[in-house]
Amino acid sequence: CIACCVWPALDSPEFSKPARDVCIYCTGTDCGVYPTRPQVCRTFDCVWRRAAGLPPEARPDKLGLMFSIEREAEPKTVFENLYILASADRDPAELHSSLADGVIGALSRNVLPIFIAWDGIKVMVHPPAPLAAGIADPSKAETAVAEDAARWLKAYAPYARYGAGFNVKLPAGF
Repeated sequence: CIACCVWPALDSPEFSKPARDVCIYCTGTDCGVYPTRPQVCRTFDCVWRRAAGLPPEARPDKLGLMFSIEREAEPKTVFENLYILASADRDPAELHSSLADGVIGALSRNVLPIFIAWDGIKVMVHPPAPLAAGIADPSKAETAVAEDAARWLKAYAPYARYGAGFNVKLPAGF
């Protein structure tokens, strides 16, 4: 799969390319400079490669979606410290296919927040809205979700504290 050589926009001091342009180092089947690839490529985290339980048809170039592990340098919410991002390549409807829903459901069993994105718009789909509200502001959490919000924050804390530059090792069974 060469989706990571095509889909993402890359902009770093050492290398840049627009979104959906094929990387100059891509051979058509893999990276031609993989052993010495730019740092921006070394830190790209493809969930399909890391999550052992995903089916072959969930591969980004087959599904039309790329699931990546992202981190914001300056997160606006607790959920942006470290999260999974599902990005559509060709059609935003791919974000709502039954296979995409299945992958999101499987990934939702983990603590990382999940966002879907298309054309610059990013929407969080996990944790669900009532739980997310309790996590974002525990003082206003409804009694029904307060304990779940506290548990989620405790489980997410190791990931949130690392933020940018953290090389994610997904838990067993992810």
